[in-house]
This record gives sequence, structure tokens and C-alpha cells, in this order.
Amino acid sequence: MVIEEIAVLAVSNPVIEDFEKPIKESAIGDLKITDVKAIYPAMRAINSGRLTKNFTFYPRESLVGKKDPVDPYGYASWVYPTGKPVLREHRLQDGGGWFGAGTPAEVPMGRIVYGTYKKNNETQTPPKNKLWPGSIEGDGYAKFIPVITNYEAIECIMGGALHTISIGADAEQVIESISGVDLASLDKCGGEPPQFRRGQIYQIEGKDQLSYWIIKGIKGREISYVNSPSDERAWNEECDIGEKGLRLLMGEKRLHSDEFLFYDAKTRERVDSLTSDECAWDPTFKFVESCAIPQYWSLGGDYFKESTQAGLQEVLLAITELRNEIQVLKATTVETETKPDETAPPPEPEPEEPQTPTTEELVDQTLSRIINGN
Repeated sequence: MVIEEIAVLAVSNPVIEDFEKPIKESAIGDLKITDVKAIYPAMRAINSGRLTKNFTFYPRESLVGKKDPVDPYGYASWVYPTGKPVLREHRLQDGGGWFGAGTPAEVPMGRIVYGTYKKNNETQTPPKNKLWPGSIEGDGYAKFIPVITNYEAIECIMGGALHTISIGADAEQVIESISGVDLASLDKCGGEPPQFRRGQIYQIEGKDQLSYWIIKGIKGREISYVNSPSDERAWNEECDIGEKGLRLLMGEKRLHSDEFLFYDAKTRERVDSLTSDECAWDPTFKFVESCAIPQYWSLGGDYFKESTQAGLQEVLLAITELRNEIQVLKATTVETETKPDETAPPPEPEPEEPQTPTTEELVDQTLSRIINGN
């Protein structure tokens, strides 16, 4: 077998070549919201069936995994036996993340409470480079719902500053694509690693082949908001589905039965295809009330419209009260007249100036504009 290296590709945001360390798939606007206790963003955390910028590839079965409360794999491992933390830039431990030694561990902004795997119904587009596996869109993705309780994080998520996402996980198998060698077990048991380096193209028996890693047997450690994710299609699908939206996703258990009724969090329609085996939630989680203010972003446009109309009615009421006060003030005002001096020459006529509307007229004009929607 003749092996010739014909191209070297730069690996963006490379994973450290230490298989004992977890794999981390990672590569801003302000909004002031008062009295918010928690939000529940919908995360598209990692896609299957597409190559990342780290030259890692997640088959669908890796993300689906095994829903076992004792020994979970795939999406369920982010919620069993308890929800994994949500961080920034993978700072799970002191000196962790991409910032190295001296970086303190971060207090979680929240924890994952719900996870599932969603098939991608988008039209699959082949990669521009024929050596790349999968498709541009990917055939599915792991979806998570965390509860975020950190106030600064809530501002950044609702404002769009925290938007792109990266997973942190342990991988039991890391298969090099050309040789088929399990690099993770090789690193544990010893032996010579293959000559192929991920992100590089090799010519083998006259054919070009790309070296990349196939990740299997993943167990979640954390989810991070990052500035540069290796999976460019990993982001917040929704900033907040609200407490009610999460309850709908979790389903309603029928009495005296193991069956659950599941609903779509946005349309609130029954989802017949989803079963309790296709999602998982943290059994230790206790609901946190989303907000002390109206949740117009989680209850949809109709609620927002109603809230706006209610606010308009308050404005109209205030204007009406102000107008009544002006009327009372005018009625109680005593106008004094001064007697003109008959010996004084008549005053010269002053040039006419445009009349300034009275306060009452301004109020009437404002009220008319609001009522007529102008």
C-alpha cells in the first residue's frame, strides 16, 4: 500500500490529541428584563450526519444512544442521573476550557432538564467537497432544554449574545476514518497510532481519502455557549419556550397507565409519533416559575397582541384622567380682569403670531391619533 500525503488542511479550533480528556465541540447585544426568574431555551446542541470544523463526525446512533438511567449514552446522558451544567466556553473545572491554566471553573448558568433526538426533515445537500461525509444539514440533532437562572445569562440569551452552542462529552470510541482504528482504546491499552491525522487528505491506492474521527459511545458532561462552535448549525432554536412549553414537551402521564400524552411546545398540538422512550428528563428537576412579568415571548404572538392592547388601554385611561383634571382646573380658575387706562394712548397692534395649541387641545390631538391608530 502506497501512502502519499498530498494536502494539509488547517484544523479550526482543534481538539487536543489526548483521548483521556473529554471531546469538546466548540470553535454580543444586551437586553434588560426585570423580574425574570428563569428561562427555558430550546437548544440544537450537536448535529449527526455532518462533519464539524474539528473534523469529527457523529453518526445518528451516537446521539440516540441508550436511555438507561443507570448507564446512559447519547442525549439521555445529559439528563441522567441528573441534569448536566450549562457553561460558557467549557469551563467545567479550574484550568479547563480553551483558556487553559489559571482559568477558574464557572458557576453553571443553569442545567439541562430535557433531552431528545430529532430527525432533520430538511432537504439533504451533499458537501461541496466530495471527500466530506454526510450532508451540509445533517440527518438529525440532539435537542436539549435547560433551565437558565443566572440573570446575566438570561439577558445575553434573550438579547442574542449567547446563541451558538457546543457539547462537552466523553467518548468511548473515537474511530479514525481511514484505518478504522479505535484511537480511544488504543490510547488506553497502548500501541502504535495510525499515521493518519484528522483534517488531512491522503492518497491511498490511487484514491483521495479524508481522515476524520467518528465519535461513538458519547456520555455528556456539559453544554456550553461558545463564540466559535465547531458545528456551525448548533444554536438556540428558541430563546425561551417557557415553563408551560416545557411541561407540554415533558408530556402528561395518563392515570393508571404507562402512556404519556406529548404535545408540541409551540403549536400545543398532540404529537402522536413521540413516545416516552424518545425523550428523557432530569428526575430530580423542580420547576422554576419562568417570569413574574407576562411571558409574551413564550406564549406566542396572540398573547403579545393582547398585552399590547391592554397597555394601550392603560395609556388611554391615563390621558382621559389627565384631560378631566385639566377641565376641573379650568373650572376652578378665577380670571381677573384689569381696567384699561383711558388716558394712555391706544396700544399699537402687535403682529399676529401662530396660535400655540392649548394643553387640552394637545391632549385631544394625542387621544385622537391613538384611537385612530395614526
